[in-house]
Amino acid sequence: MKVFVAPGQELLYKSIASKVLELVEKKPSAVIALPTGSTSLPLYKELVKKFEKGSIDFSKTIFMNLDEYIELGQKHSQSYARFLRKNFLDRVNASEKNIFLFNGRAEDLKKEAKKREELVKRKGIDLALLGIGENAHIAFNEPGSSFSSRTRVVNLSKKTIAVNSRFFKNKKQVPKKAITMGIATIMKAKKIILIATGKKKAKAVQKMASGKPGKNVPASALQKHRNAEAYCDAEAGKLVSDALPIEYNKTKIFFEKSLPKKKRIIFVSPHPDDSAIASGALLSMLSKQNKIFVFVMSSGHHAVINGKHTQKKIAMREKEAKAEATILGTAPVFLRLGFYDGGEKNFVIDKRKVLKKMQGIKPDIVFLPHAFDTHPTHKFSRRLAIEAIARLGKKPEIWNFETPWALFSHGKFNALAEFSEKQMEKKLRAIKKHVSQVSRTRFDIAAKNIARFRAISIAEQILSDFGENPPKIMKFGELYSIEPSRKE
Repeated sequence: MKVFVAPGQELLYKSIASKVLELVEKKPSAVIALPTGSTSLPLYKELVKKFEKGSIDFSKTIFMNLDEYIELGQKHSQSYARFLRKNFLDRVNASEKNIFLFNGRAEDLKKEAKKREELVKRKGIDLALLGIGENAHIAFNEPGSSFSSRTRVVNLSKKTIAVNSRFFKNKKQVPKKAITMGIATIMKAKKIILIATGKKKAKAVQKMASGKPGKNVPASALQKHRNAEAYCDAEAGKLVSDALPIEYNKTKIFFEKSLPKKKRIIFVSPHPDDSAIASGALLSMLSKQNKIFVFVMSSGHHAVINGKHTQKKIAMREKEAKAEATILGTAPVFLRLGFYDGGEKNFVIDKRKVLKKMQGIKPDIVFLPHAFDTHPTHKFSRRLAIEAIARLGKKPEIWNFETPWALFSHGKFNALAEFSEKQMEKKLRAIKKHVSQVSRTRFDIAAKNIARFRAISIAEQILSDFGENPPKIMKFGELYSIEPSRKE
């Protein structure tokens, strides 16, 4: 099961809302099953905001709720029907004929359950939006619910009653029974998106995503669904081992929790200091759970270092690169490729050398200067690496990076790696180890300003709509363009 984790809730709900809008735009008459509860409120606010801006039309969309308290009428302040109307359905242009809500006070509750099953059989469910309880229940399918269960009346657990008592004057007022769509009914949905926020949901999310499926963890049934995804904030997703980054406006948002793990990574660094300047923060985070090899393509002796002959320059620059590697947790590989002095005539020999090293490592990910980088050493390094990669059996994922000499233009990147002040300080320490370079050009200042600018500009331009306050993200960021891995 895919679990997407966002560093903050603003981006979390923007990402989920974008999935809903994408579905309705593609299929205006889509059938959507709606959850209730505090976790869903920010999503409804986001969808209402999109509707008010004219970004979406819900007039043909079919809505149904997942569950309802028994004995509460639809107009009761704590009924789920009232919740959905107040916070979403009555605030958009949903058509009354397309709204199907349980009647918790129906005279014949079995008939009410049968009506829902017939509706699902007739209309299907394009998207089921779910919350998750602290005991891992989905809808009102409590622990012990069969994975083959259908819409029915259920007894609520003591845990659920206690949690929900905050919405009532006292615990005694909380209904003891509910009508709910069953697990098998929910599993009929073409797509399922589960939302979880807060540290109290962390264990439930962990059991749902990676525990052994079983009726004591109702949400674990989703592991068997062909298209189920969970979207969590950092606290709810903190125990998930294989978290994925959320995506918004075609941009993946990474932070430390959602970075790749257990990968073999090669960073192609045209000069000895490009790795720290371009990606020092990301590399320091990745190195905690991955093995990273920095291919230092050139010896860097063309740099201006007064009073030093070539061999002294090479020794100095490689010593600086080793000091950087100690800080970032990487392993430098000094290739000293001939193109740096001899150009094209050394291409074949250099390519063989790069290929041999890559074959020995078998990388899952390779970092390269991006395709529009015009720096000669960067261009040649990229070309060598691309041709070597073409000879590998399994093609790695490519992460194209930018440098101060060749920043991404709009639309040329698809990923942002967020990082904190503390991680920025580590990146700066790594850059400053290249004393011979920082003494003549303040690459540390340039890198910090670019990282700050990237965080500000992406939040403003990519992650927010015009006229909105940009979402809060971390203070710094690095941009990448990711190309997926593939096989021959």
